[in-house]
Amino acid sequence: MRFSSQEEYSLRCLLQIAGQNGLDGLTIPEISQREGLSQHQVAKVLRQMRIHGIIESSRGKHGGYLLARSSEKITVQEVLNAIGGKLYDSEFCIRHAGEKSVCRHIPHCNVSLIWRSAQVLLESFFEKITIDQLLDTHAIEKIAIAARNQAEEMMGI
Repeated sequence: MRFSSQEEYSLRCLLQIAGQNGLDGLTIPEISQREGLSQHQVAKVLRQMRIHGIIESSRGKHGGYLLARSSEKITVQEVLNAIGGKLYDSEFCIRHAGEKSVCRHIPHCNVSLIWRSAQVLLESFFEKITIDQLLDTHAIEKIAIAARNQAEEMMGI
């Protein structure tokens, strides 16, 4: 399972902006330098987050990018939705049907069932993590331990 570089860059850039605590906005060159990303990469993900109402931009001496809402109200899932697609979507089986126009396992496919289940679990997990929590190493460590314990319990380990 892979997350795209755009999703990774988006979260990293957003954490830089959130770390400003509502002070002056951060500019693309500032974020680029702090994260070691090209200005083009930063501009691309910031544009998507601005379009989706996660961040705002302002011009002027103290201009730059700021959070559109408090970091406690922005979830990781919201960022992932703005930047990428889903891990699994309903069109997956159509695009990967093989030599036939329709997958021979539709409508009862155990493989697509686990992909859909994983999608639901991941969305639920990421919906519970806020940008504010991502800024707090201790909070994220607790979330990671709880997630691992829940996964082990779910699988009967």
